[in-house]
Amino acid sequence: MKVAHSVLFLSLVAYATVIGCSRSSRSAAGDAVRLRAIDLEQYEALVHSSSRKLLVVNFWASWCPPCLTELPYFVNARTRYLDRDVNVLFVSVDSDSELPSVKEILKKEGVDWTSYHQSGDANSFISSVHREWSGALPATVVYGPGGELRDFWEGAVQEDELEKKILALLQDNESPGVQEDITGPGAGETEE
Repeated sequence: MKVAHSVLFLSLVAYATVIGCSRSSRSAAGDAVRLRAIDLEQYEALVHSSSRKLLVVNFWASWCPPCLTELPYFVNARTRYLDRDVNVLFVSVDSDSELPSVKEILKKEGVDWTSYHQSGDANSFISSVHREWSGALPATVVYGPGGELRDFWEGAVQEDELEKKILALLQDNESPGVQEDITGPGAGETEE
């Protein structure tokens, strides 16, 4: 009987260890922050290849208090409007030595999609992203399909302001354009 209990006990310990390890490794993989370097050429390719109704790109830094205040607003907006074909991307302008802080902040905010950190010449990046961008943070650029510039602003935004901007841009996208004339010439005439 002692042998049976010992075998059962060891089996349960082994099972618990396997289950515990597999759960923690799944959890760790799910919590991993995907942060990739992006240079100007890659950024432009990413923006121009987007087929989303709206692509909202927020430039921020871990040392920028207004950036950290508004970061959750963008996370909430992505959650709220993803089903309406709106995506939000974050581009950190932190130095390489600050990337651990960037990852920690993104993880804390629940950012489980790919985010980016700017690489290459910062001045060229800034002037190419938008002609009015002074380099001040935070800065946000909104694109339509194919990289069509829809909006830009420097400085922090309140959550209700962000929502109004997104809804207005979505409404512009979803407004009926010129209706195609389906009646054609001779509409209403009978054939003989």
